[in-house]
Amino acid sequence: MIVNCVFGKELETKLRRMLANLQTQSLPQKGYAAGNLINLSRQLQFTLSGRDFSNLTIQQAELEDVNLQNTSL
Repeated sequence: MIVNCVFGKELETKLRRMLANLQTQSLPQKGYAAGNLINLSRQLQFTLSGRDFSNLTIQQAELEDVNLQNTSL
C-alpha cells in the first residue's frame, strides 16, 4: 500500500489522536479499538516507537516485528 506523504502524515496524526482519546475512555468502551488502530498504523508503516500506549487495553495487535523502543505499554 502506498500512502502519499501529506495524506500519510495527516492519517498518522488522526490515528494518534484516536489512541489518545481511547486513553480517556472507560474500559468497556475501548473494546478492540486500540489493537485495531495499532495494527492499522503498523500496516501503514507508521513509527510506533516512543509512543504512549498506557491505559489502553491492547487486544489482537500484531507486535512481533515492531520496534517498541521507548514505548509505554
